[in-house]
Amino acid sequence: MSGAQVFRWLLNVDRIWATPFLGEEPFKSTEHWTTGKDAQHALNLLPATEKTKVLNYYRHTDAKLSLGSCLLKRLAISTACHIPWANVTLSRDEHRKPCYKPEDVAGKTLQFNVSHHGTLVALVGCSAERINLGVDIVRMNWEKDFAAVLKDGFETWARVYEMVFSDREVRDIIHYVPPLQTSPDDEIRAKLRHFYAHWCLKEAYVKMTGLCWQSG
Repeated sequence: MSGAQVFRWLLNVDRIWATPFLGEEPFKSTEHWTTGKDAQHALNLLPATEKTKVLNYYRHTDAKLSLGSCLLKRLAISTACHIPWANVTLSRDEHRKPCYKPEDVAGKTLQFNVSHHGTLVALVGCSAERINLGVDIVRMNWEKDFAAVLKDGFETWARVYEMVFSDREVRDIIHYVPPLQTSPDDEIRAKLRHFYAHWCLKEAYVKMTGLCWQSG
């Protein structure tokens, strides 16, 4: 692994590949979204199989996340392994996790992992053969979670998810005391950030080890 570096990319798809405006339309489908020139151009950068996968989503918000994920993976392989975009292919490792394995044994390999939520797509990658990577991202719904905590209390809110965590993790989440407490609202926000840090680290570890692919 000498000289190998891990890189991290974050893409916000909120304001790219805009949907053509059709007046006061409350819902935008993927079919309508693909009529936009920017979306068409981005989709045409993908092979037919991946393009079909993106277009299978009914909501354009989900299709944009899928498109962003596909493009980031291909850009990572092309950039890190110094190969033309048209020559990029996806492989699977021993845990069935996506990766890049060149046909030429002298070529560079690339391990990577992708996560997306809300409008964000995250990718972590490294051009080394024996390395495990995992990433998870959550775009927090501050208003919804904050209101629930105010209504029922943080412990009640957090215990809804206790089946996901070990007993030790649950205790750490519930009894966490933020180092800086300027107001009760700030304390709730700090506790929520701490909870979601646990959530993302747990998900990233599962993805890093490939357990989620093996169990399927």
